[in-house]
Amino acid sequence: MHNNRLRKCLARLLKYACSEEWKPVTVSEMKKFLGLIFVTGIVRKPKLELYRSIRGIFQTLIFSQIMSRNRFQPIQRYLHFNDNNAAGTNEDCLYKIPTILDIVVNKFRTNYIPQREISLDEGMLGWRGHLRFRVYNPSKIMKYGILVRMVCVSSTGYICNMQIYDGKC
Repeated sequence: MHNNRLRKCLARLLKYACSEEWKPVTVSEMKKFLGLIFVTGIVRKPKLELYRSIRGIFQTLIFSQIMSRNRFQPIQRYLHFNDNNAAGTNEDCLYKIPTILDIVVNKFRTNYIPQREISLDEGMLGWRGHLRFRVYNPSKIMKYGILVRMVCVSSTGYICNMQIYDGKC
């Protein structure tokens, strides 16, 4: 079922890509791409380009071993998960991401079921761009961002469930 959703997302990605450098994305490539995106949340670097650096302190070999920069960048540039024709009719602020968000949250829920020691937590995804539900909190290190409420395993930080705060849209 999730592979069908992923194929539909890939079909939309192909439909809206308007570049001569574009080649269709396979399901295997999309899984690799998403895996690398998740790794960027674990291995923190100040710039995306540094994940492919061969300099000692910045070197992270897994990125160049999994996918080339010339393949990663077009996928990142053209990745799109919604139908733009429906954009004007939907008042939900998160209408562009429900399909992929549902897939990710369902995987979080089914891959690991905590027995105890869970906590409710809030996290901030840094975002300084224009967004109606962007949150500002002057007392935090990351002052602007997208607020995410999560149920996590206390000892590991594993996210069991999450909800994106969308303000009063």
